[in-house]
Amino acid sequence: MRFSVVQIEDGPWVVVDGRDHRRRIASCVDAAAAEMIAALMNGDVALAIAHRDAAFAEDDCCAA
Repeated sequence: MRFSVVQIEDGPWVVVDGRDHRRRIASCVDAAAAEMIAALMNGDVALAIAHRDAAFAEDDCCAA
């Protein structure tokens, strides 16, 4: 896996280059979005869809 996700000290979730964690690719407010972007950038569309679906399911559980 070339791209991975890290959180910056109580701040945003960031997609970073796995070879050089100083190289930030994307910044996201939540982990699910960052995981989806990292999966897409790693070429794993199925995993990206799974992250997206999980995020939507989590949002739907609390809908009124």
